[in-house]
Amino acid sequence: MALELIQPRFTKDYPANHFERLADGLSNQGLYLGPEIEKSLAYSASNIALSLQQGEQQQNVVGEHPCDLPQNPLYWLVNHLSERGISLQAGQAIITGSYYGVVKMALDVPLKLEYGGLGRFDVTFIAR
Repeated sequence: MALELIQPRFTKDYPANHFERLADGLSNQGLYLGPEIEKSLAYSASNIALSLQQGEQQQNVVGEHPCDLPQNPLYWLVNHLSERGISLQAGQAIITGSYYGVVKMALDVPLKLEYGGLGRFDVTFIAR
């Protein structure tokens, strides 16, 4: 399980132009890696019931993988890179798409996230 951390890098008073904002949106702030999911369950997870709880706020949604199955983008990536003589190494983290898109979360408030029977993690994002 992984969360892609997305947040603009510009201060509120910086007047970023179109190209700066575009470049900022092409890379994420970071990646939070949660617990490992059993491979057979992950490979069949085209739809997942997601539960997000932060403070008093609770969201329950059904997420759908944008490429039907989460391994499809990985297969494409492996083939694409291997055609160019690039190999992947054990331990590299690769994310293959979001089940629900971007969800705004508050900083400094504990978050509980459950991926419908696949796994769960608790995390707090701290403003720096």
